Amino acid sequence: MDASNQKSTSIFKALLKRLTFKKMLKFIAVLLIAAVYVLLIGRMILAKNFGIMDRYIWTENSIEAFEASPEDFQVMSQQLSESIDKNGFYHISNLVYVPTTQELQINVRYNNSTLDTLDSYYGDRSGEGEIFVFTLVDSNGKVYDSYSYAASSNIIYNFRRLVFENVSIDNTESLTLNVYYSGDATSDSPMKKSFRLYDNDLPMHESSIKIDLKSPKADKLHSSPVFKYE
Repeated sequence: MDASNQKSTSIFKALLKRLTFKKMLKFIAVLLIAAVYVLLIGRMILAKNFGIMDRYIWTENSIEAFEASPEDFQVMSQQLSESIDKNGFYHISNLVYVPTTQELQINVRYNNSTLDTLDSYYGDRSGEGEIFVFTLVDSNGKVYDSYSYAASSNIIYNFRRLVFENVSIDNTESLTLNVYYSGDATSDSPMKKSFRLYDNDLPMHESSIKIDLKSPKADKLHSSPVFKYE
């Protein structure tokens, strides 16, 4: 063994002597804590809305209304009374309402564990299209079951931004969003959840959502699937 190798071996042995069992446990604990923080921060980042989910979606109707009367075009919002259901299946955010076009937009997020729960109730779902469907219902019983949506996903979360048009709030006390599993859109479904989106007793305020007022362009959206609900 040459001198350089002997020196390296000596240094390594000296380090091993200094690395006591207590210090090893402390080092491992620090690594575990760091890993937990990295996972938490990563999950928080993945849960955030990005891109089309984080801004106002322009439609042909909204562009026409904006170009006709920019000063009257307002994007309003209201504080959500509930943003996540007690089971943690779904999370809603970024509610906006445009009075001049009677257009309502809302984000819905669900994670992979929601799909695992869905599988435990319904088994094999292979060959399905859109997994969840939505209705908007006012306090008078009027149902809006036609909407457009944008879709996005990452390794943990799935996002949908829904756009309901011709939704009047003039003669209603509230609006409720119903979330259904597309294969069982019934009131008895264990996956159904209802969120109050609008309450006539609460104040509306101007939304802080990102919106391009300089060169608005209609976004390409998917049409809602045809489904039956009870």
